[in-house]
Amino acid sequence: MIGIDELILELTIIHKQLNKLFFNSELSDVKITIERALNRKRRKLGSFDMSNKWSDNLKHITIYTAALNANYYKIIEILLHEMCHQYNFENNLIDTENNGRHNKRFKKIGEKVLLQFLEPYPKYMGYAFTTYSDQLKFVIDNKLDFNKNVFKIVHKDSEPSIEGYSKRKTYKCKCGTRISNSNLELKIMCLECNTIFKY
Repeated sequence: MIGIDELILELTIIHKQLNKLFFNSELSDVKITIERALNRKRRKLGSFDMSNKWSDNLKHITIYTAALNANYYKIIEILLHEMCHQYNFENNLIDTENNGRHNKRFKKIGEKVLLQFLEPYPKYMGYAFTTYSDQLKFVIDNKLDFNKNVFKIVHKDSEPSIEGYSKRKTYKCKCGTRISNSNLELKIMCLECNTIFKY
């Protein structure tokens, strides 16, 4: 049986390989953890923690259980997304605003490491939504040495195939008003035409 410890070990090995391939081995070592997101409705898949509050004094990259869907391309892309934050932090570049918006500094390094930016994306999030490009898939398949079997872990928080950070639903009423929401099912009424919005 494959366990979380094996996955963390593989991700640590992959971090070192990606560091060499894309960052000229300039990134410091990090501790990689897998955790369940506190707010599972937001569909957050990863995070980079730059604080020095940990006893080991290492920065942390967390992969959230929502990402564990047996798609090793996606899991590695999430790791690389967080490594972009690590690179910018270690080079004193602010790439994320207080509201979580990813700015052009993040996009610049993301493009360098072959991340693909999803569109349409909410303008208020900037360049936060990424996925793996065909070029990155090639690198993963041909330049990285790792055990793909370890990535067969599927967590109950995950979806069969997560291509973005959120799954948006659009609701429409009879008068044509539209509402887009990424939360759970909604039951709301339009005050203009007095009908319930349909998904």
